[in-house]
Amino acid sequence: MILEKGSRLVMAGDSVTDCGRNRELPPCFWSTWGDGYVHVVYANLLAFAPQSSIMVINQGVSGNTSEDLNNRWDSDIMSLKPDYVSIMIGINDVWRWFDSALRQEKLVDKDMFRANLRSIMDKTVSHVKKVFLMTPVLFELNETEPMFIKKREFDAVIKEVAQEYNQLFIDCQTPVDRVLKYQHPYMFTMDRVHPNLPGHTLIAESFLNAIELDRSK
Repeated sequence: MILEKGSRLVMAGDSVTDCGRNRELPPCFWSTWGDGYVHVVYANLLAFAPQSSIMVINQGVSGNTSEDLNNRWDSDIMSLKPDYVSIMIGINDVWRWFDSALRQEKLVDKDMFRANLRSIMDKTVSHVKKVFLMTPVLFELNETEPMFIKKREFDAVIKEVAQEYNQLFIDCQTPVDRVLKYQHPYMFTMDRVHPNLPGHTLIAESFLNAIELDRSK
């Protein structure tokens, strides 16, 4: 497994990461992992690698764009002195182009998204052992749907930045696309963006495979 024994993993993102976590308690109390993929990751690490004693901290904040995450990075993420950091961000950057275009809000385009990710990397890479850059997911059957197309464009930026900084890129969308060949998106989400437990399990599986957790023992 990539994660070293006794290390601290901070998982950052938006509502898909946050998933109702309790922010009133210190990290690693029962309700602080939320009800999503972070909790599934923690459960698997504890169950299948108990000897590794990995500390998992959920630092997702609902509604965050990449700009929001960049602005809180030092105070919310780096202040925790992580050994490893995972980042799943971008779905709100994409979504706002479609649900907020008439509100005259500041919209994040691809160049701004890239700049935000690079800023985060500049503040992180030299201080941690590895950054895991995860793509957000959209449970969408129609690959020509405009929001899906834009999300794929942002995914490409995530991969580009991961390669630029020699960090680990995790494609969470492809496993989603695969299961949607057999089951409707409503089996995994009610709004295409916020997963239920099966949807979060898919995201967690992408992460656990990427860190090479051995669950055969």
